Amino acid sequence: MDRFYYLKHQITAWNDPRIQTMVKQEGAKAYGTYWYIIEKLNILPEPRAELKYLRHFVEKGFSFNYMMKIVTEFGLFKVENGYFSNLDLNIRAKKVPSVATQDDYANGEASFIAQKNRVKQIESSEIKENAEEKYMENEPNLMNNQNFIAQKQHFFDEKNDFQKNENGTNQLKINELEKEHISYKENIENKITTTTEEKEETAAAVDKAIDSSPSIFDDNPVTPVHSWQRLVDDMRLDSMWVDIACMKSGYGKLLKRYYKEAVEEFRRHIILYGKGGNLLTMSDVQQYFANYTAAGNRTSIALHDYLLTLDAGHQNKHSAYCHERFIDGHRTYGGEPIPHDAPPRPNDCAVWNKTTRKWVTQDNVLPFK
Repeated sequence: MDRFYYLKHQITAWNDPRIQTMVKQEGAKAYGTYWYIIEKLNILPEPRAELKYLRHFVEKGFSFNYMMKIVTEFGLFKVENGYFSNLDLNIRAKKVPSVATQDDYANGEASFIAQKNRVKQIESSEIKENAEEKYMENEPNLMNNQNFIAQKQHFFDEKNDFQKNENGTNQLKINELEKEHISYKENIENKITTTTEEKEETAAAVDKAIDSSPSIFDDNPVTPVHSWQRLVDDMRLDSMWVDIACMKSGYGKLLKRYYKEAVEEFRRHIILYGKGGNLLTMSDVQQYFANYTAAGNRTSIALHDYLLTLDAGHQNKHSAYCHERFIDGHRTYGGEPIPHDAPPRPNDCAVWNKTTRKWVTQDNVLPFK
């Protein structure tokens, strides 16, 4: 569960060149928007979402178009096939195990050819030097010998035999090099093929995981991490935020004193207007409650009157409106609406007569609870 409340924030994030470029062009607002998007992505089951899902991130100060700009223009997110995911910041080059590539194959090919040519040059030079030395040693003797021509011919015959033997040896060496080269080539091709297959299998596994994750289309909305009822209950855990929300209402002490009752009115308001499906995160619930209690709003005025009635009821059980209940700014009793110009309900047994437009008390009417 911790991953829904915490994410890794590099202390060197500000030094990333892409961050510097973004802030230089857009200012600090872009930096805040970037981290806002990162937080929202980490709430999802997978830190990857369609671009259209940015509409679910829209808040005051975070427009859809501006978030699209941050995602697509500064290289901080990977955008592919309509989906986007965040890229790591300040990545250092990692030393990874060498994997055979086409460049390795090309280098091996060139090395083999150079080695083959070098063998031919060295062996050709040795054959030539050996032949010349043998000829120079025998030349003076052959000049004074009657069989000079025969011996010379014999010498060249031996030379030819020697060259044939050496050529045969050279050919064997070349054949061995060619076999090694073919084996090396096959190993490289196998490694390249294996690497490609592994990448394809990994990509297929990722696609399968994405297909199995919840859809974000309107017909099948994303399931929130917690129900909105639990999120409403958990608002009280952030005491600092509760203090700020009460202060912005304009009647902070009263709201703080009857916070529990105010939350119950807020809960009934959500159910009445069917807003629960839009409250996916704690941020959504807190913002909605802040608007619900914001000074000057109709809902805030009604809540204020209701809390005043509660406060007066606690202080004086016989206050003017202690026998009524305010729901969304409307006076009610036992689930029945009361006209706004009607006098206060006199007691718990009184019933409003629509014809005479007066409160009627009947002895056989039980008190409303």
